[in-house]
Amino acid sequence: MIKYCPTCNRSSEEARFIGEFCEFCVADKIKATLPKVIKLRRCRVCGAIRDSDGFTDYSIEAMTDAVSHELHIPNCKIRIKELDLQMRKAVLRMVCELNDGTVGFDYEIGLRFTKEMCPSCYRKSAGYYEAILQLRGSEKNVAKFLDSFNLFLVKGNAFVSKTEEMGKGIDMYISDKKLVSGYFMLHKSLKPKVSYKLYGLKKGKKLYRHIYSLTV
Repeated sequence: MIKYCPTCNRSSEEARFIGEFCEFCVADKIKATLPKVIKLRRCRVCGAIRDSDGFTDYSIEAMTDAVSHELHIPNCKIRIKELDLQMRKAVLRMVCELNDGTVGFDYEIGLRFTKEMCPSCYRKSAGYYEAILQLRGSEKNVAKFLDSFNLFLVKGNAFVSKTEEMGKGIDMYISDKKLVSGYFMLHKSLKPKVSYKLYGLKKGKKLYRHIYSLTV
């Protein structure tokens, strides 16, 4: 038996039906509930995108997660089909699971980005640090150590807020004391002297900077 859509009068020979309505009209009903423009949070310094896990390095995956999080349609899977950052718009491919079936459609949406700084960039700009590494040794040994150490910091999303040349070596002011400690736990042959300096209180808890003195 041929069915006819009560909205557009398409027949079941022309379109797939989802319940009493054709797939095109069902898609149009969903589109009517969607915003024309969404606001996404993006760091103005490094370009990181605020997705469901926090600020994440820019990628299509991070953008997709951020868009999905902002739209918050639990029964729809979203994929970015086209993205034009210059024009601030995207074409989304949406597949929605309904009680009577599944409908897929494209939807063009405008993008607006906030002008803010992610926590990491804010800390960098403020010169934030939790640890000091006092590194001494020959120029060759210091350079060899830094190749390994800096790569470890980058992988751990830590940063060096300041570096000072100090005679036969350098002092490095590093954002994450746990990461510095983790590096030396992995490289047990390196045995720095460790001291601690109180620099503040947070919720009644004393905060210490770790100072590592190492000769290589």
